[in-house]
Order: sequence, then C-alpha cells, then structure tokens
Amino acid sequence: MVVYDSSGAMLVYNSSGAMVVYDSSGAMIGSDNSGAMVAYDSSGAMIVYDSSGAMIVYDSNGSMIVYDSSGAMVVYDSSVALTMYDNSGAMTVYDSSGAMTVYDSSGAMIV
Repeated sequence: MVVYDSSGAMLVYNSSGAMVVYDSSGAMIGSDNSGAMVAYDSSGAMIVYDSSGAMIVYDSNGSMIVYDSSGAMVVYDSSVALTMYDNSGAMTVYDSSGAMTVYDSSGAMIV
C-alpha cells in the first residue's frame, strides 16, 4: 500500500506491516514491526531509532554515532576507535589497540 500525505511525503506499507516513509525531499524514513525507525538523510547518513529511544547515526564515511535515551553519545569511527560522550560533556576514547583516554568537560585529560 502506498499513501501520499498532504506534505508530499510517501508512505509505503509492505506485507509484513513494516512502513517506509519518503519525505518530500526524498529522504527515506522506515519503521519496522519492532518499533525501530530508520531514516536516511540526503547526505547518505542513516539514522536508526530503536524501541528504547536510543538513536544510532551511520554517516556516509562509515562512522557510527549512538545516542542513548539519556542523551549520552557514543561514536564509532571507521578506524574502529570508540568515543563516548556522557551527559556532563566528558569524553572517553578507546583506540583500536584497546587503550582508553578520558577527557573531562573542560577538555583536560584524565589518566
């Protein structure tokens, strides 16, 4: 089933009940049966909202950014380094060798 709403967005329902939405700019937003939502913006980034409220962003260069429901942010870049930002603005970086570096909200490094 295909539905066009008044904004020009196109909604497509497939036989499994999943819904895919294309907005008027051509961006694609998908919602599957589990309640997860997937959006592709015009830059090629992919945004996934899971049923817990966490948000996952895959950008066009392969980095993955995860926002959990508390607002904390985790970044996985294409080199497999992992960067985590908590609600206070502190940053934790795990590099590909497993080493961990912590920066507080002022930018100071905590060893």
